[in-house]
Amino acid sequence: MGKAPDLARLYATPWVYVDETVCAMIQGRTVRAIQRDRRDGIGAPYKRVNGKCVRYKVADILQFLESQPSGRTPPLPEPRQEKSARQRKLP
Repeated sequence: MGKAPDLARLYATPWVYVDETVCAMIQGRTVRAIQRDRRDGIGAPYKRVNGKCVRYKVADILQFLESQPSGRTPPLPEPRQEKSARQRKLP
């Protein structure tokens, strides 16, 4: 297994093409999820090299991520904890 790439350098060179493993690292997802998105026709644009190898341009990955909704939801209220019989005041 190769050494993990320095993502800060990749962001500085957006014209570089990377494989699906690095694409998954940039997106914070698994390789299988990236493959599933590609099969379903969604996800970042890619190039197929020699009929088998798939490469993603870093600039395209970043543009794809910026085009997606943030996925943030408002914080959920804290769950109420039931008081025990001792903590409840009995009449």
